[in-house]
Amino acid sequence: MTELEALLAELERCAGPDDPRAVQVLSRMLDRLLRAPIADCALCAWQDLARIAGAIRASGGTVTAEQQAGIDAAFEEGAKLLVPFDPSAVPSPASLPARVARALRPGRNDPCRCGSGRKYKRCHLAEDERAAH
Repeated sequence: MTELEALLAELERCAGPDDPRAVQVLSRMLDRLLRAPIADCALCAWQDLARIAGAIRASGGTVTAEQQAGIDAAFEEGAKLLVPFDPSAVPSPASLPARVARALRPGRNDPCRCGSGRKYKRCHLAEDERAAH
């Protein structure tokens, strides 16, 4: 069992977020992830750290200055992976092709649009399909 798995198992044994042991376990978990992240990328590592720090705060605990500095450093590393937004790369609505409005055809079993009282499939369906092709 890895150190992280042991911490997760210990956290599961806590009575809930109000259990004072939960803050201690979460804090040790945060320290462990600051030492050796398990995420695939720096941005994911920062998200893991931020979630655990949030859980510590939600449970009534506090994050040490050293832990916060590690979280901030992980964020700076992850932010390098973000692509800056370039508004000029987004096409303006005027430059987009106009949508072609298509006439709605009645359903096969609906009354025909010509008013004959017959079902569309027995009246104008074949004619409309020929015209479409």
